[in-house]
Amino acid sequence: MKNLKRAIEKILQSRTICVACHENPDGDAIGSLVALGKGLTKLGKQVFLLSPDGVPSHLAFIADWARIDSQPPSDTLDLLILVDAESPQRLGTTSPPQSRNLLIIDHHPSYPSSILKIVDEKASSTAEIIYEILKKLSIHPDPLIIEALLVGIISDTGGLRFPNTTPKALKIVAQLMKMGGNLSDIYRKLYEERNEGYIKVLGEVLLRAKLLYGGKVIVSHIKASDRERYKIEEKDLEGIVDYLRIIKGWEVIILLREIKEGVKVSLRSRSLDVGKFAKLFDGGGHKEAAGCNLPLPLEEAERKLLEKLRKWMVC
Repeated sequence: MKNLKRAIEKILQSRTICVACHENPDGDAIGSLVALGKGLTKLGKQVFLLSPDGVPSHLAFIADWARIDSQPPSDTLDLLILVDAESPQRLGTTSPPQSRNLLIIDHHPSYPSSILKIVDEKASSTAEIIYEILKKLSIHPDPLIIEALLVGIISDTGGLRFPNTTPKALKIVAQLMKMGGNLSDIYRKLYEERNEGYIKVLGEVLLRAKLLYGGKVIVSHIKASDRERYKIEEKDLEGIVDYLRIIKGWEVIILLREIKEGVKVSLRSRSLDVGKFAKLFDGGGHKEAAGCNLPLPLEEAERKLLEKLRKWMVC
């Protein structure tokens, strides 16, 4: 991987390190955060963990070993490491901590810049990259690191079934299982232990699903009132968009979620490059999965997205 040697040197030279992930974290973000953070403590580093929106309830089982803050430390640090985020802007409204150096570790398409980055767009997940970095640092994964890495890989591959499930990803999963990782237990915790509020909101999403353009496009939404009614936080709704994949014949999925600032949009695709599509709205992501935020009311945001989408695909 490009810049790996420089990144390793920077890590080894640093004493105080903050590892941070993006807002609205998913399993890969929290898994990468925990795995790298725990690994760096094995090197004797003073480590701070930052997740702007905290930890989703279904991921708490890997995050209880240390304090994960939603606000940055006040002191200037030697190194800030962003995981699963292409820039400090992905921290949302949270200001990045002051640091002498910055390192980005990610598997999303990268923008040219002078920032030190380890980016592998072919990786199934950022957790896969963290696995390789820990190997280079000669850090032997303990049970928590193993579990966190598996959470990251399994989450971003949809339980090892999405197109980004590569032979390399499966090989790493197998190695982690040989080290003691319990794949079925992690799958159960990720996908089979959701609370009642999640199931109720999922029901609303499925009932509201609209099939447009001959079933090629699926659109649904989550209202702010749904979260209030079913007593669930926004951070606990990550991944709900993927349940719309069960509908036959789709090419693009759009899920809109009302938030305080407007609408958060999750995009999924089998054909269109939704990563490029999301950039039209200052978002980003992969070809098959991406997202963006629109400072608009729900209905207006949906209308604007569909207007742009019609120009991007033949329906």
